[in-house]
Amino acid sequence: MARQANCLVVLLFTLQVSTAQDFFHSARPQARKAEAESYPVPGCQLLWKEEAEVQQYLSAHPELRTVGKISRTSAWGFNVGDTHSWWATNLVPPQSEYSVPSTCRAVGAKYCYVFVEDSLWISGRVNQAAVDSIVAAFDSRTPANPQKGIYETDVQTFGDPPDVDNDPKIIILILDIKDGFSGSGGYTAGYFYSLNEYSQQQVDQSSPGRKTNNAEIYYIDGNPGNLTSAPGLAAATSTTAHEF
Repeated sequence: MARQANCLVVLLFTLQVSTAQDFFHSARPQARKAEAESYPVPGCQLLWKEEAEVQQYLSAHPELRTVGKISRTSAWGFNVGDTHSWWATNLVPPQSEYSVPSTCRAVGAKYCYVFVEDSLWISGRVNQAAVDSIVAAFDSRTPANPQKGIYETDVQTFGDPPDVDNDPKIIILILDIKDGFSGSGGYTAGYFYSLNEYSQQQVDQSSPGRKTNNAEIYYIDGNPGNLTSAPGLAAATSTTAHEF
């Protein structure tokens, strides 16, 4: 396990450094200053209590382990331009789910769908070049390995991901994560929420009021995270590896 963890640390570090080097050779000083005023932090630790509650309830009620586990009989089959509202979590206490209207902006040839919150796309905070870079890193190549993307690298190290939605592709949702960010300091760069691995029926029993996408999905921040800049894209790419 230690060796696996070290492999991931090397991957994340290489992703960040390799991309950031290109930026710092070309970016203007004022742009670098703006980036330095905020910094990304992972958000998974903010949801551990809710995840533990679900695990404890299902452990005490094993009959619910298989109830409604697979709610789909076929793959999502999303195409570019398809719209969907996904549940996301407001990380500011008291935490709660809210609906995120979004549009599929790219479909990886192998491993992912990339959705972008509609308001971020309209504002220009996320563009097609950024989305295509995320797909390329996840599906095909990274600075650490031009022959292998994040999906294959992580699967080779940690094993196959679950599949609760009958679709082998992972959903990556780029959105403005609600984390209380006020203009400077740390912001939540992304998170994975295991509640999405359960059916709504299971969640209603174990954690009333919560919502689930019943899908393999994780979240990447697009504000203040700036995927249109090299350091912002590097942070998003390393977050992609970490959350997957």
